[in-house]
Amino acid sequence: MKNRLKYDRFWVGLIAGIAVPVVVYALLLILLDLLDTWDLVEYFRPRTTMLIAICSSIIPFQYFRRHRFDQAMRGMVFTVLALTAYWLYENKYLLGL
Repeated sequence: MKNRLKYDRFWVGLIAGIAVPVVVYALLLILLDLLDTWDLVEYFRPRTTMLIAICSSIIPFQYFRRHRFDQAMRGMVFTVLALTAYWLYENKYLLGL
């Protein structure tokens, strides 16, 4: 039990909240680039790809929730809010600004 609690840290959630969307975003870009070279996809929206990457953080968040890692969940929420704010800033025309 004590060994398991060492992962219930705020910084573990921060790292997971940053690493998972970055890796998923990179994999999606590689996949879409590959599909583009095969002429299977002509156009894709980078904002949608970024949004899918941000939403991929649900997977580690659910893992932390299932194991009751409250501090790690707080770190995840902090990074997801920061990434969402960045996404909204990049797509401010969606808000009509």
